[in-house]
Amino acid sequence: MANTAEKLNTFFRYPYALARMGLSGATGRVASVIFSFSNRRRDTDAECVLTRTGLAATAGVSVSSAARALGTLRNVDGYHQREEYGRRRYALHIDTPGGCFRRYRFLFEHQFEIGGRMRRLTALEEEIVSFFLSHLTNPNARRGVETSCARLAAMFGRSEDAVGAAIGRLLRAGIIHRPRRGTNRSRLSRYSVDKSLRKLAVREEETPKKETASSPTLTRQETDHEARAARERHYAPVRAHAIALADAANAKAEHDADYARVRRELAGLDPQIARAEVNDDRESAAGLILRRKSLMVTRARILARLGLSEQDLRPQWHCPVCEDTGFRLSDGKMCTCWRPPKGVQP
Repeated sequence: MANTAEKLNTFFRYPYALARMGLSGATGRVASVIFSFSNRRRDTDAECVLTRTGLAATAGVSVSSAARALGTLRNVDGYHQREEYGRRRYALHIDTPGGCFRRYRFLFEHQFEIGGRMRRLTALEEEIVSFFLSHLTNPNARRGVETSCARLAAMFGRSEDAVGAAIGRLLRAGIIHRPRRGTNRSRLSRYSVDKSLRKLAVREEETPKKETASSPTLTRQETDHEARAARERHYAPVRAHAIALADAANAKAEHDADYARVRRELAGLDPQIARAEVNDDRESAAGLILRRKSLMVTRARILARLGLSEQDLRPQWHCPVCEDTGFRLSDGKMCTCWRPPKGVQP
């Protein structure tokens, strides 16, 4: 793999909520740049003031692709665009449940040997590698990232076939490795990234620390930004692991024909019960409720036969108060389960 040290520049934060929309390659990259610039240091008034040419160069796309991406982003809630003194300003403020992962700029620009020819990564390939790198730079995830094609497909808003094909190309090119493989696309596999790319990603994170070591005392806003980044690095893999376990349990249950039939019938009963209650048809509503209770008992027996329980089908959070996000769900304040690493202010 060629040396990419000259391409080392920066990274951009990309919310999981935005990734699940399945935005196209150029649109996703432009969105990650705008989101990072307009969400610096928790400043609600921050904006991206890059020109269209500068935005295209930063995102690693053509100017025409950047223009089409801006047109697509107008349909995204939280995106704002205005013009001031003859210059356009962009902002993207959305809720970020589950946090963000990092899209590294050197992955936008570097060419890799894939399938016998040199080319840049496709958008989906770059998102997958960025997601793995974001977790592998966490000291708690050195052994690799455990996930499945089904989980990645849901995360990036793509089909399982597209995700499986992209992972296959990355594996054959040696960009990622799979030390442990699941038995199917729904079972968890362990993935790692080529060592040279991990070094580049870690170097990007360590560079600001070296610069601030001899710099003046950090401002309160800079300290808050650093603490927020540390929280995201800690909670994102923990939350993703809990969701992946629940996804694997649901996939195992869905493979059973009896469970799938009962689940579909249960899903159809709720609107029927609601319709009967709205029409004040108490006799029909009572019969449907009894049928639902009977199906719930049947469902529990099927799960027991499969070695599962109702709890296994839902993510088991390490902290149920914040659901492994670091912030209490009741009031949005920092959860008491958060323990900042040494050198990071809470």
